[in-house]
Amino acid sequence: MQTLPVVVFAVCVAIVLKLHTLPTIDIFHVSVSTDITLNELLENDNGKIFDENRLTRLGVGKLIGPESVVEDPDNPGIYYGGTADGRIVILDENSGLVEDFAFTGGRPLGIHVLPDNNSFGDVKIIVAEALYGLIAVNKDGVITILSNIVNSTPIRYANDLDIDFKNNIVYFTDCSGIPPIFDYSVQQWSTMKAALFDIISGYPSGRLLKYDFKTKETTVLLDNIAYANGVALSKDKDFILIAETGRYSIRKLWITGTKSNILFIFL
Repeated sequence: MQTLPVVVFAVCVAIVLKLHTLPTIDIFHVSVSTDITLNELLENDNGKIFDENRLTRLGVGKLIGPESVVEDPDNPGIYYGGTADGRIVILDENSGLVEDFAFTGGRPLGIHVLPDNNSFGDVKIIVAEALYGLIAVNKDGVITILSNIVNSTPIRYANDLDIDFKNNIVYFTDCSGIPPIFDYSVQQWSTMKAALFDIISGYPSGRLLKYDFKTKETTVLLDNIAYANGVALSKDKDFILIAETGRYSIRKLWITGTKSNILFIFL
């Protein structure tokens, strides 16, 4: 009696596969030199193997899945970071204290700490919040959503950002059309599971977005990215590097000059 549902399901799958062509990701073929050994990567300028005792550990036992820990440009030794349980915390390198600064309820990922004298008003940090898009947090820890939709499509998985302070522009990535998945076993949002589903699916749904702080408008600079991950703006603000995890590559997008809107394979 249980064979009928199985047969019906199999027929439905066959029909879908017949009528729908699944997208695939073209993987770039790269060769990596193995001439450099692990020890060479760990050696410092004096030829000594890197000593982990030179590291300073912050917030040991007080943080769950910290990501994007960034130093305050106006307060050396003070760091802001996001955690897997939805907190944005302040870490004091000197005292070892960890304080809650804000609570997003989602998964704060990429963070930029703004200097006190900036053109963004009383904004202290800007965050790529996986669930809620691009958000700003003022000096009192009050959260404002800057952008969570573009072209009538929700920003489902904001990941990283970089800022052009001169023009008040924020460039950020929307990893995937697959949002983070709530893990009931730990009562936290899992970005890792969403990342795995995205890459395994072979469907390039990531985007590079641009938010204009003056006009409050969000535009899509690049789409069909196979898991849009880290983003970095060049020193001269003329191009952007985007880590495309699903294609094992780094893309380079020119945003000014005669090469504007031209996309290259950087690595």
